[in-house]
Amino acid sequence: MVTYEDLLTRVIDDGIAAARADYGKRADKPEMLDGAIAGFEACRGKTPLELAALWQEIERGGMFTGDPAKFWFARCKANEIEWVANVISVGLQQQGLPPILPWLPTARGTLKYAEIVGVEEITAS
Repeated sequence: MVTYEDLLTRVIDDGIAAARADYGKRADKPEMLDGAIAGFEACRGKTPLELAALWQEIERGGMFTGDPAKFWFARCKANEIEWVANVISVGLQQQGLPPILPWLPTARGTLKYAEIVGVEEITAS
């Protein structure tokens, strides 16, 4: 049985590995990788309500400051927080609970959830 913490940790760890593989190729924009990793790490140990608040906080912060590096850092951070919320939302819906953000989950989030837990449901502990 996969716990919430197991699911959250796996989404974050897999996400960081994928970000390193994808953004690591962008030597011209290291802030993309830095932002992605910061987004994933910000999600560690968070409850679904805390994930929603985290996403809302970064989206309200405004991303365009005139500095492209700051924009890409913030955009990639927000994207990865949303990705974690996406996959976690699948597990919530499996339990009859609402998703973290209204437009979630997506098909890709559902596929990632299935990759991690298969046909099992997560438990609260």
